[in-house]
Amino acid sequence: MSGFNLNILVVLAALFSSLSVAAPLSIKMASIELKPYGFIDKSGRKKGVLYELSDQIAKEINAKFTNTVVPYARAILQVKNGTSDLVLIFANDILESSAKNMGPVLELTNIILTKKNFPVSTLSDLKGKTIAHVTNANYDETYQKNKSIKKFYTQSYTHNFNLLSKDRVHGVVGPEIGLYYTAKEMGYEGDYFSKPLVLIRKNVVLYLSSKFHERHKEDAIKIRAVAQAMFKNGQSQRILDKYNPFLSKAGQPISAP
Repeated sequence: MSGFNLNILVVLAALFSSLSVAAPLSIKMASIELKPYGFIDKSGRKKGVLYELSDQIAKEINAKFTNTVVPYARAILQVKNGTSDLVLIFANDILESSAKNMGPVLELTNIILTKKNFPVSTLSDLKGKTIAHVTNANYDETYQKNKSIKKFYTQSYTHNFNLLSKDRVHGVVGPEIGLYYTAKEMGYEGDYFSKPLVLIRKNVVLYLSSKFHERHKEDAIKIRAVAQAMFKNGQSQRILDKYNPFLSKAGQPISAP
């Protein structure tokens, strides 16, 4: 091979190498299908608190990304098996053992809602009762481990409220804003509910699939840093406030149901 041709090959190899290095990171994200955290509106547009948070994290690190809205249990499975790279969700045993917890992105208050005619003040009041609960969601350890409280597992808050309206369950459990947002959409407001039983304030965390973390360790560090910054500087809270049924459009508190 002539020296000229060899030089061309060296230049081409360097060019392709630089292009490979410059190629943007690609992330496949899953957003849980629960209003107002991830959903598709009537116009077909995907939106929601955690959907927007995921998008913003990817944009902050200049990554190419896709973001699909899928049921809670499927989002967990997809990150577990690596078909999705990232999800924002409550910490749970499945992902703690099969994915990488990159830290908190948002704090939510988890509650149990019951009808006005069945007020509760402690978990003891729910002994022998049934609570509608989204499959694989871990809202509070004390409640989860209380075997005297029956759990009826479902795929959505909407299903839970339908069960409650028909008296097939005694209450529903979940994040305060998610429950009241859905209840408001379904027309359950005012004095329909009794005072909520507050369980715990709990962090939503960012999980990366083990496959993604292994392939992109440096990028994982950047993702963690961006998520932590959004959590600490209030950006995550501001996105949450956009969907808060207790705030006016001007961001002022309004009466809770």
